Amino acid sequence: MIDKYVDRERVTFIGSYLRMFTDSPVLICGWLSIDNMKKLFQTIKSEDFNVQSDAIETTQQLFGTETRTNNSKMTEFVNKNMDEVLHLFYNIYKEIDPDDLDEEADEQSNEEEPNFFELKELMKIEYQLLQDYRELREHFSNHTEYLKQTLNLLNANNNGVEQEAILMLSIFILMPNRKPEIIKVLVKNKA
Repeated sequence: MIDKYVDRERVTFIGSYLRMFTDSPVLICGWLSIDNMKKLFQTIKSEDFNVQSDAIETTQQLFGTETRTNNSKMTEFVNKNMDEVLHLFYNIYKEIDPDDLDEEADEQSNEEEPNFFELKELMKIEYQLLQDYRELREHFSNHTEYLKQTLNLLNANNNGVEQEAILMLSIFILMPNRKPEIIKVLVKNKA
């Protein structure tokens, strides 16, 4: 069903149907696969805004904890697949790398501008995910690759993305018991 998500004529029906699986503590099992989540993240990259925004809504509901009365299966899945879940976000952020967005490159290229809407919305979802899952937050805040990417996102040419990056950075700054390499990167980049 996820493969048909990009059909503009049926996006609302398919999105509603897929979100039904995110609401139930029993049906959520249909989502608990990194491959299914990768497909959903690829759908978010659709050029059709209707498809993209509906897929973002489904992603928010999938990772949100307030929609299910019993979130134990999702919590167990997230705890067992921390790096895979975080890399869903990490990889899509890499596809929209703010370092490649200098003005000279934009003038020389006729390519479309990066989709900052998709990036900002995914950053909001990831931030909320990190707030909801303590073990995932601790794991995230002790890996330099996530910190370096967050610092990179602070340089985006978009205020919304920069604001989300500041929130993400606060996780690294405020978490106790950080690894020495995290503190070293933070101190190096304090200016």
